Amino acid sequence: MYILIVAIVLLLALLAVKFSNRYGIPSFLLFIILGISFNFFGKDFNNYRFVDEFSSVALLIIMFYGGFGTNLKMAKPVTTQGVIMASAGVVLTSVLTGAFCYFVLKIS
Repeated sequence: MYILIVAIVLLLALLAVKFSNRYGIPSFLLFIILGISFNFFGKDFNNYRFVDEFSSVALLIIMFYGGFGTNLKMAKPVTTQGVIMASAGVVLTSVLTGAFCYFVLKIS
């Protein structure tokens, strides 16, 4: 049963990418809409292990597609700024989370 669900989701994701390329809508937005739509069709995600593993595989596919879909010549001029912003974002997020846990939740 799970293999059928995975196959349907992958097929819908491929169709979303084709639709995205044709109409200029970001693929990520269509993937989010696809994920939300399963809740509307009555799919209850009670099997948390399956959902965790499936979402990890979906994230891997999205990152893989994004990596191979990026034109290196276009990304090269902004690589330094991207690395700096990503690193600063990780540091800032961890500091804010740590401060929240220490001061609000009283976790040492």
